[in-house]
Amino acid sequence: MALVLVISFTLCFLCGVLLSAVLFYIDVKQLQTNNYDYFFETTTTLVFNVG
Repeated sequence: MALVLVISFTLCFLCGVLLSAVLFYIDVKQLQTNNYDYFFETTTTLVFNVG
């Protein structure tokens, strides 16, 4: 039973990390296509506002 819980939590954690990385990539890609001057400021804001 404990092994099933560990595997389930691990899968959920990995899916969450993967989804966050994909969404972050999409946001950064959208910022780059708009030629946004404050790219690093916006990226830092996105990183700290995810949580």
